[in-house]
Amino acid sequence: MATAKKKTGTVKKAESKANDMVARKMAGMKLASKAASRTAQKKTGTVKAVKKANTSKAGTKKVSKAKKSVARVGVKKPIVSVIMPAYNAAAFIDDAIHSVLGQSFDDFELIVVDDASTDKTLEVVGQFGDERIRVISCKRNGGAAKARNRGIRAARGRYIAFIDADDLWQPSKLMKQVAFMREKDCAFSFGSYVFADAKGRPKGKVVRVPATITYKQALRNTTIWTSTVMLDLKKLSKNDVMMPDVKSEDTATWWRILRKTG
Repeated sequence: MATAKKKTGTVKKAESKANDMVARKMAGMKLASKAASRTAQKKTGTVKAVKKANTSKAGTKKVSKAKKSVARVGVKKPIVSVIMPAYNAAAFIDDAIHSVLGQSFDDFELIVVDDASTDKTLEVVGQFGDERIRVISCKRNGGAAKARNRGIRAARGRYIAFIDADDLWQPSKLMKQVAFMREKDCAFSFGSYVFADAKGRPKGKVVRVPATITYKQALRNTTIWTSTVMLDLKKLSKNDVMMPDVKSEDTATWWRILRKTG
C-alpha cells in the first residue's frame, strides 16, 4: 500500500502483502500499460433518489423541518464511504458486495451507483438486507466518471474508497488501509493488487506499487488501480476528487491530486 501526503505529493509504501487486494476484471479484459487504457473500462452508476414531498402550508413546512432536524441528531456518520459504480454487472456484483460486507473493518457505507443497467444488477443488489448499503439509480447511462461522482457527492464518510463491481477485496483491506492513512496522516493512498479470472481465482500476476511516487513519476507510471485507492476528505475537498468525463478518468484524477499536493 502506498500513500500521497498532502504536502509532498509522494507516496510511501505500507507494510502490507500484495494479496491485500484482489482485482478481478471481467473476462477478456487485459492489463494496459498506457495511461489511456489503464483505467478499468466499465460503465457505471446508480441512484435511487427519494424525493421529499413539499407541503403547501408554510407552518407545515416549519414543523416538518424541525422534525427532520431532530431525526438527524445522533445519526453517526461512517468513517469510510465505499463507492461502487455498476453497469450490467449482475454476473459479478454479488461477489464484489460480499467482499465489502465481509471486511474486518465495518464502520463504512457502501454506495452502489447503478448506471442505468439493463440486466439484473439492481435485482441482485436488492437482495442484500444490510443497512450500510445505499443505492443510487441513474436514469441514463453516463459512464464510470459520472457514476463515481454521484457516489462522491452522496458520501458521508471521512475517507472515500473505490471498488468496481467486478473486483474483490481481501477481508482486511479497509482495516489495514484506514490504519495506514491515520498513521501516515496522508491524503491519498493505494496498494498492490493481483489479477484474477472471471471466477475470482488469482492468476498469479501481482502488481506491486512503488515505494514512492511523485506527479512527474505518475505521468510515466500507471500502476495506481482505482479499487485500491483511498482518499481523506479532511485533506482533500470533494471537488478535488471529482473525476473528469474523459477516457482514463481515474488516472487523470490521481495526476491532478498529486500535482496539487506536490
